[in-house]
Amino acid sequence: MTNDEKMTLVKELILSRDVEAARQHPGLAEEIPMLEMLATAFSDVKAEIPLQFCDGDWVATQVIYHQTHTGTFMGIPATNKRIKTEVLMFHRVVDGVIVQQHSQANSAEMMRELGALQGPGH
Repeated sequence: MTNDEKMTLVKELILSRDVEAARQHPGLAEEIPMLEMLATAFSDVKAEIPLQFCDGDWVATQVIYHQTHTGTFMGIPATNKRIKTEVLMFHRVVDGVIVQQHSQANSAEMMRELGALQGPGH
């Protein structure tokens, strides 16, 4: 599998946020509960991928999600706010299958945008 094919596979899964597609990739199994929670809490999701590169079996991706908070998220009732969440993802792709996945979201900024956390100096 070429680097471009690996990046395309990862990009398609990220942009779709498809739980059933994630089930087909063992490296994403732990993400399924989070995907289901996000799908019920946020709507009108748009994703942009400003940076993505491949090194060997690994694909690194920066994703910025723009979404509207229309359902309960981690105990926070819907605010109908449009928020932005940056996520850094690292996927290991072997023979066309994601076999390992790590991600880190800017959760503190997300909670600030939802009004659940005050920013510095407040």
